[in-house]
Amino acid sequence: MADLKVCYVANHAINNSFEGHNIASIRIIEAAVNAGIDARVVTLENTTTQARTHFYSVRSSSKVHRKTTSIPSVWEVVSSLPAILTTKNLHCDVVHLLNVTKEVFLINSKLFRMGKKCASHFYHSSYPFNAYLAFQIRSLMIKIRLFDQILSSNLSLFRYLTNTLGVSEERVHFVPYPVDINKFKPLDRHELREKSRIPEDAFVVAYVGAIDPDRGFFVLLRAFKKIIKENRNVILHISHPSKDRRMEDLLSTYVNDSVMKKHIVIQGINPHIEETYANADVVALPFEKPYWITAPPLVLLEAMASGTPIVTTPVDVIGEIGSNMSDMLFATPGDTDSLVNAILHVLENQEETRRMGVTARQKIIRDFSMQVVGKKLLETYTKICNYAQ
Repeated sequence: MADLKVCYVANHAINNSFEGHNIASIRIIEAAVNAGIDARVVTLENTTTQARTHFYSVRSSSKVHRKTTSIPSVWEVVSSLPAILTTKNLHCDVVHLLNVTKEVFLINSKLFRMGKKCASHFYHSSYPFNAYLAFQIRSLMIKIRLFDQILSSNLSLFRYLTNTLGVSEERVHFVPYPVDINKFKPLDRHELREKSRIPEDAFVVAYVGAIDPDRGFFVLLRAFKKIIKENRNVILHISHPSKDRRMEDLLSTYVNDSVMKKHIVIQGINPHIEETYANADVVALPFEKPYWITAPPLVLLEAMASGTPIVTTPVDVIGEIGSNMSDMLFATPGDTDSLVNAILHVLENQEETRRMGVTARQKIIRDFSMQVVGKKLLETYTKICNYAQ
C-alpha cells in the first residue's frame, strides 16, 4: 500500500528510555519508519525536549512521572482526551496504540467518534496482567469487539487470543519486537575490558534488568555465591534501572558480604547497555515467572543479538524463542543448583557455548531485525486497511 500513514499513540516516545515497553514502542516506530511508513506520533509524556517532525506531545499539568498500569488512573483517563482529539485531526490510515492503557483510549475514542481503524499492540504474554480482575475485564472487552485489531508480540498470546478467546485470526496479528542488530552485536572485548577496568582473564556473568524476584535476581545472587567458591576469578556485573528502595536494600544485604563484594560490579541506568552484553562471557536471565510487562523480555532479545552465550529459564514465551543447548542454556526456574551448573557449563565449555551465541544472533537477524519487523508491520497495516469491519 503506497504512502501508508500510521499514527502511533505512546506513553513515552521522545525522551530516552533504555528498557521496558517504552523503548519497545520507540523501536516499533523506528522499524516502521525504516520500512517507508509515514509515521505521526502522539506521545503523552511531560517533556521539554524538542520533538521531531510529526511528533505531537500531549502535555499534562502534572510534574510527576506516571506509569501505565493495569487499572487506569484518573491521569490516564484525562490525558487520553487531548490525545484522541489530536489523533482525530491527523491524517492517517491506521491508529496504532502502543504502551498506553488501551481500554481507556478505545472507550473515549468511541465517545469522541475518532472514526479511524485502530490497532492495539499487546506486549504481554498470555498472562497479560498481575491483576486477575484486570485480565478478565480486558478479555471481556476483546470479546465485545472494543478492540478492532490486536497486534501480539509473541505467538503464545496470538494462540491464546484466537484459540481460547475465539478472536478471528483476521483481527489478530503476530508482530514481534524489533531489535537493532547494528547496535546490539559482538564488540571488541579487549577494548571493553580495558574501558570497564575488568581483568582480561576474568569470567564475567552479566545480569541486565530490574532487581526483581520474578526475574530470578536473588536466585542468581545465591548461585553466584556458590560459583565463586568453585572459581575465584569470576565477576558478576549487574546493570539495573531499579529505583525500588526495598529491592535496593535487599541487594545491599547480599553485597555487604565481604567475599561477594570483591566479585560484584553494580551499575545503574546504562545508556550503553550493548557494551554490558558484549563484555560478558555469559548473560544470566533466570526468570522465575512470566514477566508481564514485555514478553519476550527485551533483554533476552538484545543479549541474543550480542552473540554472548545466554543462561535463562524456559518460562512462558522464552521457550518459544530459544532452544536448550542450541542457542542458549536453560536452567530450572527458581533452582539455585541448576543455575550454578548452567553457568559453570559455559565457563568450562566456552568454545561450544560461543557457537550457541552465534546461532542466537543469527535467529535475531532472521526473525527480529528492524528490516524484518518493519516489513511485517507494513504487511499488517495493509491487511488492517483492507479489513471490512
